[in-house]
Amino acid sequence: MKPNITYSNNSGSASTTVTMKDSIDKLFDPLFIGFDRFFENYSSTSTSYPPYNVVRLDTDKFLIEIAVAGFGKNDIDITEQDGVLRIVGEHKEDHPDAKYLHRGVAARKFVRMFNLHDDVEVQGADIHKGLLQISLKRHIPEEKQPKKISIGS
Repeated sequence: MKPNITYSNNSGSASTTVTMKDSIDKLFDPLFIGFDRFFENYSSTSTSYPPYNVVRLDTDKFLIEIAVAGFGKNDIDITEQDGVLRIVGEHKEDHPDAKYLHRGVAARKFVRMFNLHDDVEVQGADIHKGLLQISLKRHIPEEKQPKKISIGS
């Protein structure tokens, strides 16, 4: 027997019963289909600062966007080693003697790391409108690509 969950509106006049599987499936947006394999070994191993997005551009191209307002390209170091993408940001003070009346733009040092799947390669990086954009491409090796099997004698 499958466990069921019953939802009802506030008035109690209508209710809907769905299976637990249906309920869990609704948590995952269809846009994420295929991400489970791509991000099988992908994870972020740092705190929530700075915030980031992972964007799927097409089947094999992805973009990591990291909010880096106030940081320039010389303030950010990006390295990839052994399947770990490491981004370090350290803001160089523009006005070291200035006394801020209000400082709302975060300028603290950060380290953000992502574990990448073996088939993922970093294509490049750029800063655009306060976002660090890191381009990724999945390269499926020939031996892992689907092969057409012909039927014949």
